[in-house]
This record gives sequence, C-alpha cells and structure tokens, in this order.
Amino acid sequence: MPGDMRLEYEPTFEDQLALDRARRSVWNKVPGFALFAIFGALCFGVGISGFLSGSVQGWWVLPALFAGVAIGAPFLARLERHRAWRGAVGIVRPRVLVEFSEQGVFIASVAERAFLELRAFTHYRETKDLFLLYQGPGFMRFFPRRAFGGEAGVESFRMVLAEKVVRTKYVPETPAFPVLSAGPETPSATPPEVKSI
Repeated sequence: MPGDMRLEYEPTFEDQLALDRARRSVWNKVPGFALFAIFGALCFGVGISGFLSGSVQGWWVLPALFAGVAIGAPFLARLERHRAWRGAVGIVRPRVLVEFSEQGVFIASVAERAFLELRAFTHYRETKDLFLLYQGPGFMRFFPRRAFGGEAGVESFRMVLAEKVVRTKYVPETPAFPVLSAGPETPSATPPEVKSI
C-alpha cells in the first residue's frame, strides 16, 4: 500500500440518500411507478370523461387529487426519511474515523470499533458520491467521496482498492426468475446411433 490513509468525517443526510439510491436498482422502483401511472390514468380518464359529458359537476376533483399526490408524495417521503435519519443519529452527529493500512481497515465511531482485514471485502463499487465496500452481497460499508479531501485522495484510494479488492458492477438482485443461457451447443464428433425397431 502506498501509505496509510486516514479519513475523518460526519455522516450526513445526503450520504444516507446516496446510500439509499445505491441500494435500490431501477427494477425495484418499477412496481411503484406502474401503480402510480395506473392511478394517474384512472384519475385523468374519469376527469376527462366527466368534463366531456358535461353532466358531472366535480370532474376536476380526481385530476386535482392526482396532481396533489404527484407533487406532495416525494416531498413527504423525503421529510419522513429525514425524520427517521435524525432519530437514528440523535442530537449530536457521530464522527467517524477510518484508517486504511496494509493490514486492513480500522473503523471507529460512537456505535462501533472494528478492524477488518482487506480480504474481508468481497468486492467494491463506486458511485458518484460514495465508495461501497461489500462484505458479501447484502452487507456493505460506505465511505463518502467528500471525506477523501479531493480528487487526489479519491484516486489514491481507487488505486488501493484496485490492488486489494475486486471491482464489480454489483447490482442488487431483481425480484424475478433469472434467465439462464443454454450456452453454445458443441457438436459431438460422432453422430448418435439410430436404432431401428
């Protein structure tokens, strides 16, 4: 390792949002978007048919309800996530100290003190805001890129990871059946025997 590396940072709500984005693949969001689109189509369909018939006085209620939900839902979801994050962190934000060395990674915070050998990490992934070091498919440690003090620190850490840990494009599994390839057929050297009856 070119030299020991030391990080000190306070986790922020933006770090938590970046971690949530990294954990959720696009396919995990599709059912919610599909239900929302169906709800919107129904609201606008009923509203437009009421408007065109001219006999319904409150034709605008369902489209207005959908517009209110479409505008308010993301705001309320973010507010709820922020409230949950504040409850988990507490009044005083914890400081995290991380030291990377040839032997491994030492992590110290209010909640934990841990030393992990670099071979404990199965793979890593880099996002726009985070480095994610996985200890298997379901458990990871995250380190914000901002804690590395600029692009030089990020590049140095990237070199260490490239040498010690395998990089991957690991994406959480989709809730569907896997499609397996049959693979290329290799012709046998001898044709199969045909038996006559």
